[in-house]
Amino acid sequence: MAANDNGTAERRRDDRRDLTGKVTVTVPAQALDGSGENVSDDGLYFVAGSALEVEVQLPGEPAPRRGKLVRVAAMGEGRVGIAVKFAT
Repeated sequence: MAANDNGTAERRRDDRRDLTGKVTVTVPAQALDGSGENVSDDGLYFVAGSALEVEVQLPGEPAPRRGKLVRVAAMGEGRVGIAVKFAT
């Protein structure tokens, strides 16, 4: 178990390594259906009925990896954190 930034323990299957360089996440053309939770003039929140499949090109790797988008988080100042689970 590793400690995260706020000192709480978390369980991880694999060790994390630092990654530097350009990462490109591609979303192949697909539609997501889901149930609407709420809507305003500024946006929408809904729960998708399936995962969003993506391709990820990592620096130094010859071919992209396939995976599923598992989390998106607003990081402030227009930045977005994206978590992808690689396909096995």
